[in-house]
Amino acid sequence: MGKPSAVIFSPIRPRLPNWLNSVELDMRIVEVSTKIFGDTGIEQMDYNGRQLTVSAPERAIMECLLLSPTQYNLMDTYYMMEMLTSLRSGLVQQLLENCTSVKVKRIFLYMAEKAGHRWFTKLDLSKISLGSGTRSYSKRGVKNAKYDIVIPKELFDYE
Repeated sequence: MGKPSAVIFSPIRPRLPNWLNSVELDMRIVEVSTKIFGDTGIEQMDYNGRQLTVSAPERAIMECLLLSPTQYNLMDTYYMMEMLTSLRSGLVQQLLENCTSVKVKRIFLYMAEKAGHRWFTKLDLSKISLGSGTRSYSKRGVKNAKYDIVIPKELFDYE
């Protein structure tokens, strides 16, 4: 079955710290280089006495969407979105305004609205640029007119 993957996002291709290379891990490290979020949504976390830079939950779900649907199934990503009831609307707003990926913004907003999160109602959508033109994320999907996306029928029909 192989090892699960841990994805490390960075604005430039990172070099893993030496201590991480010397630790035996039960996962494969995948490095993704992107600047679509800037520095927004980055936090520090203590791990065994070491400070790690990690993505806040608000940014982490958007990073998953960046890799969807090729790396992550959109339905699985939506299941995660359903559980994100306590995201900080201010940080979500900032991330969406700074994000340069139309795909991430449109799918995120569609999923957040579909999930009925209270924090979604606090977002100012007029400040979020969604680009133009239909974006398709499923070969035989269903079109959502509001966000101008084609998504898997399974996700569209899910209640």
